[in-house]
Amino acid sequence: MWFTKLIINYQFEVVQTLVFRVYDVDTQFHNVDVKVCSNVAMLKLDEQQFLGEATCSLSEIVSKSNRSLTLDLVHREESIKSTRSQNLGELTVHAEELSSSKIAMEIIFRCSDLEYKDLFSRSDPFLVISKIVEGGISIPICKTEVVKNDLKPKWKSVFLNIQQVGSKDNPLTIECFNFNSNGKHDLIGKIQKSLADLEKLHSSGQGENFFLPTAVGNNHHNKVLKSQLFVEYFSETVEHTFLDYLAGGCELNFMVAIDFTGTHVRNSSP
Repeated sequence: MWFTKLIINYQFEVVQTLVFRVYDVDTQFHNVDVKVCSNVAMLKLDEQQFLGEATCSLSEIVSKSNRSLTLDLVHREESIKSTRSQNLGELTVHAEELSSSKIAMEIIFRCSDLEYKDLFSRSDPFLVISKIVEGGISIPICKTEVVKNDLKPKWKSVFLNIQQVGSKDNPLTIECFNFNSNGKHDLIGKIQKSLADLEKLHSSGQGENFFLPTAVGNNHHNKVLKSQLFVEYFSETVEHTFLDYLAGGCELNFMVAIDFTGTHVRNSSP
């Protein structure tokens, strides 16, 4: 008996066919990742003893009340046949939804002492939250509404989930802009914090100073501003997913009615 774990994205609208092939490999490859072995051309599956294979769809597993499915291992050429095949053993597949994918955060931000960016009025600030991916590129994932003529704004709740961010420890860039109708918004300041850091800011009640990237010649540094960002509210909840409804016995009914009388057709039509 052995156990192994794979992470697969489930799409209920797509038929995701899974094929499991079981081999008896040489002892020198025991406890070694197959992917690692394949990359260095060490483990060749065609030289190992094939024990059997099983096929199913991912939806067959997740639709079970206990999310477990036991499959018969058969010869490779028999796996696609509908007739009774020789049983070479059993393979049990169990699916578990990652709990982190259900976690969602509700956050309320406010600021203090924002700088004037408009000539005859106070700034019209809004926030843009971005996640940082490989290469240091920022990808926007959330934006607040614009608060007109306010240097101490408080925005409505923003909602983020772990699927958007990746992890509570992944860095986020929070930028504060002054809205301009021509689309060329002025950067007031920015900070970099993870969701875990924002939760700590809320617990402490303290603010975080914005900074502005500046460059003098070839020297690049961040100018720390008087303006601060506060986390007024931080709440973490669990959102129920489609799989939860399936496990709870959710049933969907579909009904189609067809009018064969022809009463809906114009008399001039043949």
